Amino acid sequence: MYQCSHVSVLAGVPMNRIVTMVLKLLALAIALSVLFTLSWWQYHRGRQKQVLAEVYAQALRAEPTLLTVAFAATQMPHTMPVRIHGTYIDDRQLLLDNQVHGQLPGFDVWTPLRGDDGALVFIDRGWIPLAQRDSVQPPPSGPVEVRGLWRTLPAPALRLGADNCSGTVWPRVVEFPTAADLRCLFGEAPVTGVVDLDPQAPDGFVRDWTPNQGFPPERHFMYAAQWSALAATLAFLSLRFMFKRNQ
Repeated sequence: MYQCSHVSVLAGVPMNRIVTMVLKLLALAIALSVLFTLSWWQYHRGRQKQVLAEVYAQALRAEPTLLTVAFAATQMPHTMPVRIHGTYIDDRQLLLDNQVHGQLPGFDVWTPLRGDDGALVFIDRGWIPLAQRDSVQPPPSGPVEVRGLWRTLPAPALRLGADNCSGTVWPRVVEFPTAADLRCLFGEAPVTGVVDLDPQAPDGFVRDWTPNQGFPPERHFMYAAQWSALAATLAFLSLRFMFKRNQ
């Protein structure tokens, strides 16, 4: 009896209308899937940026830890305040290419520092414009104590095939070097990360260590709500139109 009732309902419906209805529902399902995926991505991206900002804020409030080879061998967090005792290696500076400040292109100056315990640590002394490439101010000589925010090595969204280990000119222009690149350049394994020099410390350049996140989290949440509202509106209007046509 159950099968017969379905057959009787569909018996009076032309096959082309059934196929059209199925195709419309399938297209609606695909469109809603895309819209809700975009909404979820925007929400997830906003949460990521919120978490990153919270991590940086917590790190800035924490007491700096003495960075040594032994400590670097432990499971270090993504970001943390540190202090290092040592001496700068002033004739082996790196210029991190493709860095922008105030819409102007330039470099971040990475200066290696030899810690008192032998650790090789890279200090990001800040941003300089392209015109200063051949006249980078040298770091102070002699023993120093450096304070700053340690972070993992930066990585681009798309890594190109740059050969960071070639060339003989210093300062050396590099593009987002990996730990292997730094080992090749200096002949030893460095502490795998970089220390952003304290903005109040002397002997640095332009230092704005606030994470460059592009859109703020709130804008991502707004876009997520818009995509969800568009999906809900599309579903309501499409179903209403289809059922109205079938009446």
